[in-house]
Amino acid sequence: STPQYLEDNITLKAYCDFIKNKFNVFSYPTTFIIDKKGIVREIYFGFDQYGHDVEKYKVKIDELLKE
Repeated sequence: STPQYLEDNITLKAYCDFIKNKFNVFSYPTTFIIDKKGIVREIYFGFDQYGHDVEKYKVKIDELLKE
């Protein structure tokens, strides 16, 4: 198949491999909660089919916004 290019001749696969290695992503989806200073404060792997993750994310984000 024809590779997909993002920009500057970087393939989508190369970019995904870079992100996977840089941030230690080994599960999809992987959700990062990042604070105002740009520090990764929480990492969640996978998803909850019942939507409980959304509430968990909201609680953590609200905590960080109060800091």
